Amino acid sequence: MVNYLQNILSIPSLYRFYKRNSDVQKKFLLETIYVDLAKFRAENDGSLTEKDFKKITDYYALAIPAFLGEGYCLLRGFGLTKEERYALTYVGSLTSLFDDFFDENPVSAQHIRQIIAADDDSPAKNSREKLFWHLSQKALHHTEDKELLLSFVDKIFEAQTESLKQKSDNLKIDEIEHITLEKGGVSMLFYSSVFGQPDSEIEYQLRYLLGGMAQLENDVFDIYRDRDQGIRTLATTAMKMEDLRNLYTEHTKRIFSLIRQLEFPKSNKIRFLRFVAYIISRAFVCFDFLEKNEKQSGGKFLLHQYDRKQLVCDMEKISNQLLHFHYFARICSM
Repeated sequence: MVNYLQNILSIPSLYRFYKRNSDVQKKFLLETIYVDLAKFRAENDGSLTEKDFKKITDYYALAIPAFLGEGYCLLRGFGLTKEERYALTYVGSLTSLFDDFFDENPVSAQHIRQIIAADDDSPAKNSREKLFWHLSQKALHHTEDKELLLSFVDKIFEAQTESLKQKSDNLKIDEIEHITLEKGGVSMLFYSSVFGQPDSEIEYQLRYLLGGMAQLENDVFDIYRDRDQGIRTLATTAMKMEDLRNLYTEHTKRIFSLIRQLEFPKSNKIRFLRFVAYIISRAFVCFDFLEKNEKQSGGKFLLHQYDRKQLVCDMEKISNQLLHFHYFARICSM
């Protein structure tokens, strides 16, 4: 579908795409999320921190509409509508608070459902939960298929609950893979529900697998943090980086195959494929980086023998950026 040189030449346009979407979304946040959060900063009972606010404004409410949302829109050939931008902004902003309901401030699934379903914030016990209610109401208000969105809230809770098992030493590798793909896949289905039901089973599978791959990529880059927290991922349990690379490659090929089968114009599919490839290809740089450690440990990847410098792949280094470009251009033709 595409060749190496054409892919290399497409990189500047990808940068412009990211930059333009980021600038538009940052301006939108000033008119929406920042206004919402100002109220909660003023009335905060201490359950919200500046880190919480920053995660919303600088990451989730920014990246999910600007990159995930606009990226997915490449398939149909036009960008986010105003309602879609609103919905994705507020759906995205829920993510960090939702994660904390499992990690730092555990609550029950029933309590989360009560908060979302309430007509006011009365079920909320603190500022954090009141903010969650407020953001969820904004998300639902701007979402066309509210029942579809809500159905994935329950599935996310189930996937997050399953992921708590990753702190158990008894978890098998195939179970870890299932939890990884499910956690990321359900999250992607949650975000993309803003666009409505997928038009086909192929598109449903694509959304799911894209999310699973995003989670797997995060786990590869977070290998040092997860090791210290005792979390078993496909990266922290790998004995050979080549095995994990091969699994990642198989899923990459599957994603590209699904993209090519979609009922969209070929030019749109090429643009979307390049968008996906640019994100996915970062992991191959990290595989190379981590694999170097095996030379000093008898050809096996022995995680606990390595220090932070050997496990944290710096994608800001020029050499890694150039390698990223190479892998991006190469994998597009898979």
